[in-house]
Amino acid sequence: MKLLPAHASPRAFLALIVSVGIVAAAEGCGSSSAGSDPAGQDNGTSSSGSGSSSGTGSSGASSSGGSSSNSGPSSSGTSSSGNNPSPGDEASQDASSPLRTNDAGETIAPDGAVNPPSVCMKGMVTPNQVVMIGDSYLDPAYGNVGPNIIADAQMAGALPAGMSYRKYYVGGAAMNNGALTLNIPYQYDTSAKGDIAVANPKDIKVVVMDGGGNDVLIDQRSCLTDATSAAQMADMPCMTAVANTVARTSSLWKEMAADGVKQIVYFFYPHLDPGGGGLLTTPAPGVNLVDDYSAPLYQKVCCGSSFTPTATNYTCTGNAPGTQCTFVDTRPAFTGHSGAVGEPGPDWIQADHVHPDPAGSTAMASLVWDTMVAKCVAQ
Repeated sequence: MKLLPAHASPRAFLALIVSVGIVAAAEGCGSSSAGSDPAGQDNGTSSSGSGSSSGTGSSGASSSGGSSSNSGPSSSGTSSSGNNPSPGDEASQDASSPLRTNDAGETIAPDGAVNPPSVCMKGMVTPNQVVMIGDSYLDPAYGNVGPNIIADAQMAGALPAGMSYRKYYVGGAAMNNGALTLNIPYQYDTSAKGDIAVANPKDIKVVVMDGGGNDVLIDQRSCLTDATSAAQMADMPCMTAVANTVARTSSLWKEMAADGVKQIVYFFYPHLDPGGGGLLTTPAPGVNLVDDYSAPLYQKVCCGSSFTPTATNYTCTGNAPGTQCTFVDTRPAFTGHSGAVGEPGPDWIQADHVHPDPAGSTAMASLVWDTMVAKCVAQ
């Protein structure tokens, strides 16, 4: 792992992840209650990038209430659909007809059930229309999940060898804290939309991201030392930090929707060792408590409702921000691999007790890419 000099600020080397937002379309598109177009990947031109090969992620499906659909990607690239179309769905047929279709090609039954289109519309998005933002989990100097997602896309043929998505993630970046590139909204608003190296930088259709972890890990470390859930709930600075970070994430996603982004893919942080050490406090009894408290909040602002993830049911998709948003929960896949005492292992977390090691990074990237395939994102 590449670490910064000892004199560097904590933000320069501390990082977790709390978000991943993706936007696009894949083979056997998964369902979405958003009224957006599925975005397939075109092999257009883009800045070059590289990454390591990836492994496979777990798969499955589950049910959920509200306007969201929950599932884990299946091997065939399909996912289960939710029960209700979101308010953003625009019917292409009269509402009185037995079946309607929205802009994504999904069929809406009279009872509101949303069925995915039979085929994934590929070649609808160029690499330059796919933006990746976030923190050190994506950064190759730390977690390397970003390059591994790109490598997965190349191996699948969605990206030609040597081509890349647009990358603006930076280790240490936070959602509601940090300045310039160490602030994730800045990465989108200024770095991505103002990128003079791109012909039309504001033409963004898909965003893949994480974020929010450093708002706790660096900027509100009292969350890490709260010994119980009750103590954490009574820790007003911690609760305020989480609430403000989720609110900032929601406003960023709504801004993306207004800008014409069609699909957001956001991946959430795994559990870590409550024994702490490394970049965590020692001990860190609250690290997983705040993770579990925050997850449903992010699920709701992305999918419209929360759900309980499992190893085969770790995603939800909805239209809460006004465009298709998919939440990828990495916690189930990392169960037993966080490095905590007594876990069966093997450990998927580095010696810094925060970032995924090569095996963990590969597994995390696979969860994200498999979801992109299932949801027909950037194919």
